[in-house]
Amino acid sequence: TVAFTGVGFALPIGSNVEAFHRDPNGDRFFSTDTTVNLGGGSIARPGDVVAVVSGTPFVVFSSRLAGLGDGTHVDAVSLAANGDVLLSFDVTVAFGGTTYADEDVVRVDPSGASAMAFDGSASGIPPALDLDAVHQLPNGRLLVSFDAGGFVGPLVADDEDILEYDPGAGTWELNDDASTRYAAWSAADLDALHAQAAPER
Repeated sequence: TVAFTGVGFALPIGSNVEAFHRDPNGDRFFSTDTTVNLGGGSIARPGDVVAVVSGTPFVVFSSRLAGLGDGTHVDAVSLAANGDVLLSFDVTVAFGGTTYADEDVVRVDPSGASAMAFDGSASGIPPALDLDAVHQLPNGRLLVSFDAGGFVGPLVADDEDILEYDPGAGTWELNDDASTRYAAWSAADLDALHAQAAPER
């Protein structure tokens, strides 16, 4: 079944949600392609990540504080098991002394310190692909999607597919082919995702 969900905050008409994560406790994390007034004098830009906790929005990652240009967008977000924010960007960026390509995933801790969480090119992602959706599972595996179709490791993926990467084994598998669920999705790019484990029977 398909059901609508929200980011926990009323976005302006025309805003595109570029990244999304929902915690089991109901907290939401997102970024958009437009500047959003969060109220109380707080502004979120396309390179920022907004958290909505108990209905209150605030910026948890600021692209400007990280020294990134205004044209940089966060296009994937998830949370690590310890609460660190996992991000990917739509272009190559450099901050905290490290350069990250658009197929990489960056870990940012509450102090703002960053580190490479997932090196996409070293894991079989061609540089031509932009990782534009990510979710880290409790077992450490990553679910990802891309902005275009192409080879990822031994697989051929479309931009509406979800691939699963096992960092321990260094292997890829197809987690979900959206177009087999709904044929119309073959024309769409899945650019944000969140997953949760199916309940045990």
